[in-house]
Amino acid sequence: ISGISWDHINVFPTEEIYNEQFRKLIQSLSKAAYLIYNEGDKTLLDFVKPYKDSEEIYLKPYNCPPYKVKDGKYSVTLGGTSLAGLASVGGEKQEVSIMGKHNMLNISGAWKVCEQLAVELKDFLAQIATFEGAKSRLEILINEPKKLVIKDFAHAPIKVSATVEAVREAYPKHQLIACVELHTFSSLNKSFLSQYKNSLAKADKKIVFVNLKTLENKRLDTISETEIITAFGDKKVVFVNDSQKLAALLQSYKKGKEVFLMMSSGTFGGLELTNI
Repeated sequence: ISGISWDHINVFPTEEIYNEQFRKLIQSLSKAAYLIYNEGDKTLLDFVKPYKDSEEIYLKPYNCPPYKVKDGKYSVTLGGTSLAGLASVGGEKQEVSIMGKHNMLNISGAWKVCEQLAVELKDFLAQIATFEGAKSRLEILINEPKKLVIKDFAHAPIKVSATVEAVREAYPKHQLIACVELHTFSSLNKSFLSQYKNSLAKADKKIVFVNLKTLENKRLDTISETEIITAFGDKKVVFVNDSQKLAALLQSYKKGKEVFLMMSSGTFGGLELTNI
């Protein structure tokens, strides 16, 4: 389990109901099962606490490994010895093609799984070095010296936040234009909107796009600019509900060294991202 963050409000109307599904999953594990989990997740820590001193299941925690970023390239160190207050000491270093702290954490979780399957570290590192990530997950559409366009499927609040932080970390000297389209039932639900507070905080320019046709098709109420700004907790957020206006706004931000981060499970009203 890599982490727990409330989503799918149309199925799980409260955070408590959503979280309860993970507790039930852990309770349902057969005796002597292995539970590999992110020990940096506070909710998960509470759920595994009853099993700390029991022999019912084997707890296998993982955390974020040491990593470095240089010129947008990430290298991660795995296989070190865990010490109090440190992720690890020693280990093997490997450059990878994916970016972001959350992906380094995922690599650590994947290694923990493979470790239980008797995969050798050198073989794991050789394979993870070739992994380019899933389509539409921090997918670089345009990579030019003065302009990058990155597409990401992020739409849930914690995913938006993690994606923005990843791109900011990878390209600290670029102007970061982050645009998120609210497209899912959860993201367009006014009871859920506040979950997005500060999710765009690390971007230089912040845009929230809502396609009016999406609201119509889902039979949801119109969302105002004031509601968006209040929910995101940032007066610098620009709200747009027309794809042509969005295209013009993106063009206006061009200064010579930008990263355009476009986050959506939708299509931004049919906007061609490679034309930004």
